[in-house]
Amino acid sequence: MKRIIGEQKVQKEEINNEKISIVLALVLIVTMAVPAMALEFQKGKMKVENKYKDVDDSNEDGSGTKAKTYLFLKQQVDKQVSIFTLLRVDYDFANQKSTETKTFIRKGWINVENAVGPLDFRAGRLDEAAANNLLYDMERKYEFARATYDSKDFAIKAGHSFEDKNAGKIFFTEAKAKNLGLFETVTLNYVDNNELAYEGYSVASAKEFGVANLDFTYGDADNDADDLTSNAK
Repeated sequence: MKRIIGEQKVQKEEINNEKISIVLALVLIVTMAVPAMALEFQKGKMKVENKYKDVDDSNEDGSGTKAKTYLFLKQQVDKQVSIFTLLRVDYDFANQKSTETKTFIRKGWINVENAVGPLDFRAGRLDEAAANNLLYDMERKYEFARATYDSKDFAIKAGHSFEDKNAGKIFFTEAKAKNLGLFETVTLNYVDNNELAYEGYSVASAKEFGVANLDFTYGDADNDADDLTSNAK
């Protein structure tokens, strides 16, 4: 029987300069491949992690270092239209000659304010979650078209996934009432997710009491997949 008895993560502050140069070069190449609109660079960050594994009576002991590089790009086209992209590069600092490097768009969208009257419109790869991630938690692989309206006392949001032959359609909506006195917000969410074979709703309320916060959530879902979240992180 194998048993993992030790696992620790430490931050690597000194890494082989040549390997870092490879990562940064890849980021530069991908950035230059962005269409001619030339998104403006906002900020970037790099996360490096070393993971050590010690297994009893096994040859699986070892240590590996991985890195994630993030580039935040944004362009304000005009007063109403903006474009945002979060580009990510994953790299495994292994001793092997052939190491896989993954480059992908973590998030990206076009946003139009007041597209139809007071409604804002956003389309692209979005993150969406509801009821403290219990009703749904959709990240990275989900592309939606979404409309929102937000005022001082009321907000509403509705979205629908793009047509995809390999995945079921997803529809979600959220209505939020604000400044109610007893509760600061009351939020109603509904989702119909064919990909995960479930639909459901949730009602959540929140109230701040200085040093403490009160949060109440109730939900119900018919779920054939035995999982209310997407595991898409």
